[in-house]
Amino acid sequence: MLTPSISATQLEHEIRTGEPVVIVDVREPDAFAHWPLDAGAAAMINIPLSRIEGDPQGTLAALGGVSRPIRTMCARGNAAQPHPVNGISQGAAN
Repeated sequence: MLTPSISATQLEHEIRTGEPVVIVDVREPDAFAHWPLDAGAAAMINIPLSRIEGDPQGTLAALGGVSRPIRTMCARGNAAQPHPVNGISQGAAN
């Protein structure tokens, strides 16, 4: 289920208030390691965009059991938008 995008401010609010979300960071591993996000209690997963594009069905299958809302993020907010990982669970957004 694809839902509208949320802003960085909205994501920050979810993190600060302890919302049970899963954040899928689509940056490459080196960027993920060098510029980490303090996700608080949110689960943070790094699945590079190149992996999603290379195996979108495998990525969807791997995340299919996640029952919490999934948020995708990238460095600029553009790369996370058009990809199938956005549609995994209710409340999914980038």
